[in-house]
Amino acid sequence: MKGKVIETRGYHSLVRTQDFGDINCTLQGKLRQEKITSTNPVAVGDCVEIEYDNVMATGSVVRVMDRKNYVVRQASKLSKSIHIIAANVDISYLIINVSKPVTLLSFIDRFLVSNEAYKIPTTILINKKDILSSKEMNDALRLQDIYTKAGYAVMLISAKTTENLDILREKLEGKTSLFSGNSGVGKSAILNALDSTFKLKEGTLSNYYQMGKHTTTFSKMLFLNEQTAIIDTPGIKAFGITGVEKQELAMFFPEFKSRLEHCKFHNCTHTHEPQCEVISALERGEISQERYSSYLKIMED
Repeated sequence: MKGKVIETRGYHSLVRTQDFGDINCTLQGKLRQEKITSTNPVAVGDCVEIEYDNVMATGSVVRVMDRKNYVVRQASKLSKSIHIIAANVDISYLIINVSKPVTLLSFIDRFLVSNEAYKIPTTILINKKDILSSKEMNDALRLQDIYTKAGYAVMLISAKTTENLDILREKLEGKTSLFSGNSGVGKSAILNALDSTFKLKEGTLSNYYQMGKHTTTFSKMLFLNEQTAIIDTPGIKAFGITGVEKQELAMFFPEFKSRLEHCKFHNCTHTHEPQCEVISALERGEISQERYSSYLKIMED
């Protein structure tokens, strides 16, 4: 029978089926041994085929159906393996903070590049608006300006006061959405504010490092209603890009992409060449220095 993976823990998955409800499944040994470069052959959001054991009321995943897309990152800096964060996503939401803990622009841009490469639209949610100082609010507005000009939707929200969560809830309706971000950005608090029945554990910050502590330890799909799903993922410390070639990187910066055909050289790297439209746009202030610096750093890496 066929079903959808709504929770994963190592080689164990919870699969939702039409006729038998939610079934605890393991990954068939043959599937584990196939030439799969990911650390997790099965991800939340996957449509799978399972063999069902009527006696034990459990199943075995025997096939992963073709994915329309997936959110992926390099498993670790020194690893050649990839980690699939989620599959078959309609839209991705990146939750960030400008304070306690601060989300680095390098993390934001790597996440965005990866999603662009796999054709997943992304909205940025700047959380904890209610506790921002005047300086921090200016930082938040600066980020909103940078990424809005780059072509992304950006919202300032507050899980505590629920500011703008009604707008967010409308945008989620009828879609499968991914919620991701560093530990401590308030992802669980946002989800609890969207639906109090989720009852997710909310974390605290390390006083010394002002870094978030993991509260979500495995990926799972939550449902606001039958048509609206949210994939909740563990906090990500670092985001390594995979599957993107150096010469195509500029294609995944939307504010660069529209200008590439106007560069003098078809193989322009947008780093030093004469009559480069990307560099010209940077000099005119149409591309932010922050985004361009991220581009150079990713190119270097």
